[in-house]
Amino acid sequence: HPVAAAKQCVTADHASNGRFALNVVCGWSSPDLEMFGTSVTEHEQRYEMAAEWLDIIRRLWTEGEFDFEGKFFKVPKGFAEPKPIQHPHPPIMNAGASPIGARFAAKYADIAFTVFFEGAFDANKAQVDNLRRVAREDFHRELQVWTGVWVVCRPTEKEARDYANYYIYEKGDWEAVENLTRELGIKASEYLTPEQLQRVKYRFVAGWGGLPVIGTPGQVVDQLLELSRTGLDGVVLSWVNYHQEMREWARDVL
Repeated sequence: HPVAAAKQCVTADHASNGRFALNVVCGWSSPDLEMFGTSVTEHEQRYEMAAEWLDIIRRLWTEGEFDFEGKFFKVPKGFAEPKPIQHPHPPIMNAGASPIGARFAAKYADIAFTVFFEGAFDANKAQVDNLRRVAREDFHRELQVWTGVWVVCRPTEKEARDYANYYIYEKGDWEAVENLTRELGIKASEYLTPEQLQRVKYRFVAGWGGLPVIGTPGQVVDQLLELSRTGLDGVVLSWVNYHQEMREWARDVL
């Protein structure tokens, strides 16, 4: 419920001294939703519900007592204290990829996630530009645009690529990815060739669909600079071994 969620977020914001952000996901996994006694709803309705949910949370974070009655939620005498440390509230992230989802992110999110593809600088830049254009022209607001990347950084490019092949092809849970792509409805079609579908599965095994960044520290920096030139504001980084590889990142890449 948005009242409970708003209070949980404020607790996290205070405990982290203002380093909290809220990532809004509008529900797509049938097994997850069935555990709560519900099911996946029609695509557009999910975003209508999320808009109400966010409206309530933002008002709890920024206002005094208020009444709310919408299609999905009714909150009489809504009130929450304390307020977040961050002003006016913690940043809200969203990764809507469909046309409806992208407009939702442009309207409600402070940070919009988008999916980048290898060797597609112009198309990637167009995604960033379009998200910002919709936010400015249709909703009179600014937002940041981020993407997700997974990193394999080693002293030599061969070592990096060998390790990527090892953990993806030899140790990867390909059965889980088959289940995931089936649940998401991702399959070969007129829009997605079998080769492209296999690439999607590879990226899910490697780093939950993120963009690969593989190579030496210098090559990693070059790839990040190329991403920056698209106009991105930030990237969400992922590694296989966080404890070891984050230290190497700070020492060798930064």
